Amino acid sequence: METIELGLVVIDQQQRRMVVMFQSFVRPRLHPQLTPFCKHLTTIEQSDIDTAPDFAEAMQRLNDFASGYTGAAWLSWGKYDATQIRRRNNQSGQ
Repeated sequence: METIELGLVVIDQQQRRMVVMFQSFVRPRLHPQLTPFCKHLTTIEQSDIDTAPDFAEAMQRLNDFASGYTGAAWLSWGKYDATQIRRRNNQSGQ
């Protein structure tokens, strides 16, 4: 399994509303062709990832975006996603 999308939402905790969001598709390296199951599950199309940056570049874009929000907390959809992003980030030298 590979990361094919990164996202980040900045929340105003006082007003309990979204302030801004970041989203980037990620071009997979090991399995560049999405399976029908993956496309159905995620609604991500092959054309979305064919032109997407690789993981290192997408993480750099996310880090650049997030640097404007110092002291913010990071959350993921779940433990699997958090582990996957942490592992891939370490492999890319970030």
